[in-house]
Amino acid sequence: MELEVAIGLIGALSGLIGAAVGGGVTLFANNQTNTDAEAQRVKDRAQYIADRQFDAHVNFLNAANEVHDDMRQLWDDIVGQHNSIAASHAKYLESWRVYFTRTAAPRLTGPAELDPSAAALREAIFAYAQKMDEWMRDLSKPASAQTATADWELQLNVLVESLTEAKNAYIKKGLVLLWA
Repeated sequence: MELEVAIGLIGALSGLIGAAVGGGVTLFANNQTNTDAEAQRVKDRAQYIADRQFDAHVNFLNAANEVHDDMRQLWDDIVGQHNSIAASHAKYLESWRVYFTRTAAPRLTGPAELDPSAAALREAIFAYAQKMDEWMRDLSKPASAQTATADWELQLNVLVESLTEAKNAYIKKGLVLLWA
């Protein structure tokens, strides 16, 4: 009888140890799965934020390029005395509106290290736009009171150069920060 009890106890003890080991392994595996899932969620969230930052800066840069192109077209139409000045001016004003709506997202999404370059680009576009607006107001004066086109072009060439430098610096810094 003692032998049968001992054999039963050994079997029960083996089953208990097996259940404990199996439960421990299952608990460890579930814990590891939860840890891996949390790490993946954190990684996915970081990628989502990085994608949103990138998209905000690309949209800002695209809008900056569009308003710059429309200002250049308006300039060409003014110099060429084309009948399309009003249409070019309307297109420029619309692209300015779109550009202005896209200036906030890069400031909100970051990264903060890119803010000075973005600010320099915003300031360059603003200075260029102000000069274009001054030129448009000047055109409404009698021809004898208007500033010579060559004078406007000299002023605008400086602003275009400043805008181009600011845009290139923004792109260069953005590529380093957003593609790192």
